[in-house]
Amino acid sequence: MYGMFAASLTTRRRLNTSRTCITSMANTLSVRVSQEVADRLVALSKSIDRTKTYIVQKALEEYLEEYEDYLVAVHRLNDKDDAIISERQLAGKLAK
Repeated sequence: MYGMFAASLTTRRRLNTSRTCITSMANTLSVRVSQEVADRLVALSKSIDRTKTYIVQKALEEYLEEYEDYLVAVHRLNDKDDAIISERQLAGKLAK
């Protein structure tokens, strides 16, 4: 059985003046997760006093950053024109 919840992923832009605060909301994303994941999310949400949306937003941000870094590393590893140098060579270049 799958639990389902909607997470409103929020990107905020703020324009602050003494009288104005404008916040722009982003998209809503619906996902299906196992009942176990849904239960864990609810339990974590209650234990840290944060919304499920907050937790999912932070988890997705972290995952995307890590995965984007991974893709850059794979691209550089496969780039035949990108020279691979040793740690000693790198230390020498940084010392200059």
